[in-house]
Amino acid sequence: MKANRYPKVAALIDIGSSETRMQIAQIRKGKLNRIEALSYPVALGRDVYSTGRVSQATVRELIKALEGFLNVIREYAAEEVAAVTTNALRRAENRGFVLDQVKIRTGLDVMVLEDNEEKSLIYYEMIRTLRESDALPEDTTLFSFVGAGSVGIAFYNGKTMYDSMTVPTGALQLGELFRSIQQTTDDFGQVIADYIHSSLTYDNLEVDCRNIRNVVFTGSMISVIAAMTDCPFTGNMYRIPVSKMRDLYDQIRAERPESIALRYKLSTRTAEMLYLSLALYLSLVSFTQADTILSPRSDMSDCLIRSILLPAELESYKEYQHDIILSCADTTARFYHCNKANSDYIRDISLKMFDRLAGQQSLSHRDRMVLELACVLHECGHAVSARHHLQSGYDVIRHTDLIGATKSDMLLAATIARYNELEEPDMSDPQISSLPEDIRTKAAKLTAIFRIANALDNTHTEKLSDITVRMREETIEISGRTSENMYLENYAFKQCAAYFTDVFGTGIRLRVRNALK
Repeated sequence: MKANRYPKVAALIDIGSSETRMQIAQIRKGKLNRIEALSYPVALGRDVYSTGRVSQATVRELIKALEGFLNVIREYAAEEVAAVTTNALRRAENRGFVLDQVKIRTGLDVMVLEDNEEKSLIYYEMIRTLRESDALPEDTTLFSFVGAGSVGIAFYNGKTMYDSMTVPTGALQLGELFRSIQQTTDDFGQVIADYIHSSLTYDNLEVDCRNIRNVVFTGSMISVIAAMTDCPFTGNMYRIPVSKMRDLYDQIRAERPESIALRYKLSTRTAEMLYLSLALYLSLVSFTQADTILSPRSDMSDCLIRSILLPAELESYKEYQHDIILSCADTTARFYHCNKANSDYIRDISLKMFDRLAGQQSLSHRDRMVLELACVLHECGHAVSARHHLQSGYDVIRHTDLIGATKSDMLLAATIARYNELEEPDMSDPQISSLPEDIRTKAAKLTAIFRIANALDNTHTEKLSDITVRMREETIEISGRTSENMYLENYAFKQCAAYFTDVFGTGIRLRVRNALK
């Protein structure tokens, strides 16, 4: 008889801007069961947003908190322990030194999440919770996460996120930024409102915010705001009327944090965060026609620990991440007036080639997604410069923010899209030689695939149909049908074939059949 086995226990530590949190959990009956949750205030954000660095005193306080958490984790015999950090340490000039001290003193390898990764996890949890509660809107919805160091904004069309932006100034950072002004004005709220409205420009977004009636917000101060506006937590979320939130803000906007703290029996730190978060939420909602704010319990840590405990959940998240990255890329491509028919065509050819080669070339699912990004966005540069469109496209793609995509993803996609049949990659080019060696090799492989696919639609008329990609002995064979001349496409293909062979060590040929036969 098999011995009874307890469900796997995992722990996650989240090093935030104003506090460090830990949760221990396991899966019971298919749901996440939190066994223990603790938090400890560590003012990383206050250090970083005022000086750019984490002080040694704060580092010692952080290590003290982590050592306490690890003692609790050992008591529960957690099988896996993960630690992540976000905005504050991400911006710290001495981040490497801090993480090294944490590693030496505690043994923890802390993963630094990029802003787009963090927002992707948060939005995933918001959507999942709303869907489970049967409260996910079916039409356009503004999602926002107000953090201590940044504000994330995304738009949902009933199926997926399709556009986003990040304001790199959150509630805590606003306080540090304007602390001197706060001491000299009786209407600091108006200063904050003016700053937010100047920062939140929707000119580059596809959606008309004035027609949006659904908003979903989350952030650390939502529960405090809900309690102060008498809005209970029901149906796994708060429902806060905009009018109540505005009334609360009007009551406190002319007060300083110390008097707010005294009146509502809050700490001065919480009062300051409350004041600034209210200003941010109301500025966001003022762009819309929404009268109620939905706020589900959405914790990035829940998504991460669930992914550790449930492999199927990790796959679900990866699928969601892939969908929103490509959906937002499509929106960006429309903004730059890219030729969608051409992008879809070379994307289809590229993926057929990738799928034929991936198994033998150590290419991952993430690499496939980056290749798709390059195909979708490769024409962005034409809207900037007709003569230097390849370099302009490289610059646009590299500096584009897409929810879920890392800086490394965007740099790799930009490098791939930088070359056509007339521009062959040179490993001595600064744009390539500056990449780590393993990334250089990957970039070369994906660029070789992209250039071949791009060459086959050199005239942007999608001449070749019924395209197949096969491996015949040591040669990749691409075949298709057409009744039109392929002179330019054949020329471009030959220009790209030698580089492909050099990179992959395999030949490549094009076989064109007459569509009339």
